[in-house]
Amino acid sequence: MSALYDHERALLGCAILDPTILDQYGHRLVPHDWLRPQHAALWVRMRELRDDARYANAHDGWAAVVMGEAFAWGSEVGGAAYVTSLPAAAPSTHAAQYYLDRIVRDSLRRGALDLLTHAADRIRAGDDPDETLAAFDASASELSHRDALDRPEWTRVGLTAAEVFDQTQAMQRDPGEASRLVVHTPWRGLDQRIGGGLRPGQITILAGRPATGKTAAAMQLASHVAATSRGVGVFSMEMARADLTMREFARLGHVRLDGILHADLSAGEWRQMATAMEVLDQLPLWIDDTPALHVLELRRRARKLAQIADKAGHPLGLLVVDYLQLATARIGRAESREQEVAAVSRAMLALAKELRLPVLALAQMNRGVEGRTDIKPRMSDLRESGQIEQDAQNIIFTFHDPDDPDDDTRSLIVAKARSGQPGDVACMWHGKHQRLDEVGEERTERPRVAEVVWHGE
Repeated sequence: MSALYDHERALLGCAILDPTILDQYGHRLVPHDWLRPQHAALWVRMRELRDDARYANAHDGWAAVVMGEAFAWGSEVGGAAYVTSLPAAAPSTHAAQYYLDRIVRDSLRRGALDLLTHAADRIRAGDDPDETLAAFDASASELSHRDALDRPEWTRVGLTAAEVFDQTQAMQRDPGEASRLVVHTPWRGLDQRIGGGLRPGQITILAGRPATGKTAAAMQLASHVAATSRGVGVFSMEMARADLTMREFARLGHVRLDGILHADLSAGEWRQMATAMEVLDQLPLWIDDTPALHVLELRRRARKLAQIADKAGHPLGLLVVDYLQLATARIGRAESREQEVAAVSRAMLALAKELRLPVLALAQMNRGVEGRTDIKPRMSDLRESGQIEQDAQNIIFTFHDPDDPDDDTRSLIVAKARSGQPGDVACMWHGKHQRLDEVGEERTERPRVAEVVWHGE
């Protein structure tokens, strides 16, 4: 304990002798990082003083300014005499980084102990174990990402411009580079509408009325991405993983879904099932069918899957959430369902940014559309839509006009595309094989069996 006090005194002494230490490291420490409250108060006071325009450029006279102000700060900072003694505790201002690192590490150690104690207290009090573990994992993640404080708060636009220039140049020279930076969908027309495909750090909403094929479309996209050797995770909170896999057999094997459901397949279809089995066995596609996941638990499982996918040699490239309104946030008993869904939406966007991948979130629609003359869906038809509309990079609807005599016609309606152009993509629905094909496009080639080492979960 005395050693930590010495580190705190030494860092404060360095900051009194050299104000640029506050400029460089001031943002890295918050009050609870300090063991002694007076030390925390002095650090805050000196930062505020440094922000004062009168002293922003002070250097040679900085120590005298701090000593003078210490009389006014009084006991809050330990008294003027104590502040005056601090420079002598700093052997060298060049060691400021060392003292700061020691303070941060000790703060992390105390935070970890507090976190463990709090989790143990909740378990003893009878709180739900799953919620307790999810909250513990989220808090532990925040502690482990303390290095984010070292990142610059401001980046000159010229540096970002150079990154964008180089990235664009690499994409034009090598189409393969583009496929690594953008997640393409199976529908070329949709990619053109949304600015090339799904991009990391963004959330795309896929919504539609029941029986319009939105879950099938999401799984077709998931399988398409997995076939490019990128890992894909599907949180299926509505449909069991066996049901989803049956539909994958139908689509990839070109086998009748009703034949699979009723175990009534021809010899040829069984051969196609075996071929599809080979493909599915090697696709880096994971399904979690736990119902009503809390957003904290969903985040924990997503991070775990990212580690699993990396170990399997297939870095995670896409997350699918089916569907958004089935996740929970439990932000308070007095909060409305719309506020809870808003919290879930914000959490999905934060997850996309944290893992640096696109998130495809399926969503429900209001029934109000059924009473309108114009039944074509629009963004306001999303259930609890306010925050969802704001967070989403793209909003896409699967749509079938009930007045259309052809029951297999479908449209992918792009209602919002921040980097593209809203509009419709005409498609055909092949229900018995659970696939959605763009009109005018040749049927997507079935994924070929690749030689990969499968590690699984």
